[in-house]
Amino acid sequence: SLNASAWVDVAVANRQFAPVVQPYAFAVDENSPKGTHVGEPVIAYDQDGDTITYTLLSVSVLYADGEQDESSAFWPTHDPGCFHIDSVSAQITVLCEPNVDNPGAGINFERASQYMLKVQAMDENHMVSTGYVTVTVRDMNDTQTFDSSQLSDASLPDAPILATRTIDEHAEG
Repeated sequence: SLNASAWVDVAVANRQFAPVVQPYAFAVDENSPKGTHVGEPVIAYDQDGDTITYTLLSVSVLYADGEQDESSAFWPTHDPGCFHIDSVSAQITVLCEPNVDNPGAGINFERASQYMLKVQAMDENHMVSTGYVTVTVRDMNDTQTFDSSQLSDASLPDAPILATRTIDEHAEG
């Protein structure tokens, strides 16, 4: 019987894995002020246990009037617009303020009913992945103001004002 033995060197390479970002879906009230948290933090899972840094890559918008891009229901933009993601905590917040003088500013349901945020997660070994966060804008009752100083006795002679009512044609209910 023949026997042989030999030494074999085996090099084990440390394989790195990219973090995984699951899809998220949150809702935010229209006219939410700057700093409002949008849902919970977007947490990526990293099999290696590496520290992860988060970046908001782009925001796509679904306009309330249904206007859409030929290739999708969203208009892509690389401007983060009204959203920010904290690079460490992964908490998404509202970045812009509502503006009563410019109703299209801020988070406004009548302008955009949904946003798709593309989030990047990068670990300390520069392994990268992306995921999507859908943010649906909840329509709130937009209170309109009435300035009674615009009325004068001359505009309504001998007719007392008994009541006023403000109606928002876009509000539900």
